[in-house]
Amino acid sequence: HFAINPSRMDYAVGKVINTMRTTYPDLDIPLHSRLRHFHTGSVDRMAELCSRWNRFNVDALEQTRRTVDLTVASVLLDAGAGPDWKFVDHRGGGLALRRSEGLAVASLDMFRNGLFSSDPKEPNRVDSTALRKVTTSDLKLGFQVRDDNPIVGLDGRLQILHRLAKSLETSSVIFGSQGVFRPGNLVDYV
Repeated sequence: HFAINPSRMDYAVGKVINTMRTTYPDLDIPLHSRLRHFHTGSVDRMAELCSRWNRFNVDALEQTRRTVDLTVASVLLDAGAGPDWKFVDHRGGGLALRRSEGLAVASLDMFRNGLFSSDPKEPNRVDSTALRKVTTSDLKLGFQVRDDNPIVGLDGRLQILHRLAKSLETSSVIFGSQGVFRPGNLVDYV
């Protein structure tokens, strides 16, 4: 893990401030987060998704659960893609995305397509039953992996999803509700 050395705090803070002022002299620093990665290439994919949920009368609490579901799965799938991989966002005008932005949009697509949900009537969620059934082939398809578009660590990503399923079920008091174990149920717990 890590240790904090309080005597070096002023030095560390100075380095961060210097980097911020050098890179962003106007201090207009873009957010760096998973949700921000979904809004890349001037396409606000989360706004589109929330708008869709609103049209289908999904209440605010369930939208929050779904956002937590998506964010947890997406972050766990982001482990670096390697230098040769890209994701072509067909919903975003064919924009080719790399690195965290590409991984984020690819996982968002998999989420929208219901890969992480065991309930076809509720495709926009993540649950342990579906996570256990995800295969390497599913991830290859979702990440658009081909011989000319290789991704690093695909098997490791699959193992992480399977471990997430187990963790959700093991911590059923936190993540379980009516026999469905999902990251978003954390919202009800807190």
